[in-house]
Amino acid sequence: MNAVLALVLLRRRFKPGGQRWTTRRLVAHGLPYLLTSLGGFMLSPADIWILGLAAAESQVSGYAAAARLVRLVMTPLILVNYVVSPMISRMYAQGEKERLHSTLRNAATVLMLPAIALLIPIIAFSTPLMAGVYGEKYGSAGILLSIMAVAQFFNVWSGSCGITLQMTGHQRVMTVITLASGVVTCLLGTLAAWWYGALGLACVYALSHVTQNLIRLFAARKLTGMWTHARLWFW
Repeated sequence: MNAVLALVLLRRRFKPGGQRWTTRRLVAHGLPYLLTSLGGFMLSPADIWILGLAAAESQVSGYAAAARLVRLVMTPLILVNYVVSPMISRMYAQGEKERLHSTLRNAATVLMLPAIALLIPIIAFSTPLMAGVYGEKYGSAGILLSIMAVAQFFNVWSGSCGITLQMTGHQRVMTVITLASGVVTCLLGTLAAWWYGALGLACVYALSHVTQNLIRLFAARKLTGMWTHARLWFW
């Protein structure tokens, strides 16, 4: 239903005599988005599957509970990405790079406020938080929650670097980064889960998030000339 509605709305916006989009051009532009989305969809629950094969059920449930709770840290960035996506493509196409650069940096900086407000209590009270939300037996997963929270906080700090790559014509680079890092993370995560259980897997995935976002951040800088990470000051 969503696809049908989107098709109707798009047809109303395209005017006769404009730039012709052939099937080949549509596939060339759309395929990287499809691969990135599919890769993210398939790799997102991969850590739970890996841990389910390598560790006890109690570790899996604690890890899954922490992973669900830590999404709160990423919520502000997810919402902002929906808002800035059309702005990035429009402003970049119109040559307003300086203005776009400032907008991306300012957005990431503002997002740090709620992220910090969530990160500090999550780390300080990770064990009672897990126990209070999910039950006493989940309190031992507090360390996993802290590790994941730090990694997600770094994602917020790096800003909309992935969306910037996709919306400025560098979607293929984004696809390569996403798929390559996903495969490496799954391989290293499997070894860590077998050897060190949930703690090892959490450390590998946290390091993967940080590394992947650093690569995206520097790729966006090299290809577009813009940084997307938060400033160290709020003015």
